[in-house]
Amino acid sequence: MTRNGSDNKAVIMKARVRVPGMLLVFGRARLLHDRIVITDLFHREVIPLSEVTAVTWQGDELRVSLGPEDRLIMRMRGAGAWKFEIQRLCGIKDPAIDLRP
Repeated sequence: MTRNGSDNKAVIMKARVRVPGMLLVFGRARLLHDRIVITDLFHREVIPLSEVTAVTWQGDELRVSLGPEDRLIMRMRGAGAWKFEIQRLCGIKDPAIDLRP
């Protein structure tokens, strides 16, 4: 951790983000080794990666499943890269991609 509780040195990926149902004017998402942090001027949400059960992406939309009925939808550039990095960090195997013989 850096000064004042900031964890910018531990950031793996970051992007501007929009989340349906949330009013985010300057929304930012940061992926850290153990969580996703979504921030705006007066809002901060932390999603622990330990709660992630599945990740899918289509175009600029990233869907993070946090249980059987709870899902976070984020719209961002680079959603595909985020998907694969979250899967790597969570140890989630992608059933659509099996490169092993």
